[in-house]
Amino acid sequence: ETDRLFHDVLYRPLGNPLVGQLLGAFWDVYHRLRDDIGRPDETPADVARRHRDIYAAVVAGDRDAAATAMRAHFDGVRSRLARMRTRG
Repeated sequence: ETDRLFHDVLYRPLGNPLVGQLLGAFWDVYHRLRDDIGRPDETPADVARRHRDIYAAVVAGDRDAAATAMRAHFDGVRSRLARMRTRG
């Protein structure tokens, strides 16, 4: 739930309701498939570190670092989905 809240707070200042709807849809699907896609590769401490990296880049106004940190943050989900495809 904390992970979801972080992303909600991160995107809320955009003022774009579509982004909020897409984020909500992502979380709904993620929670439905969470058991099917396997255990996370990352520990909660890893997730917190990635969130700090994102936050620091946004506060610094460093778009490239923010994009890199966001991609790195979602690598765990991508990895889990790739493993699911190879099992299927």
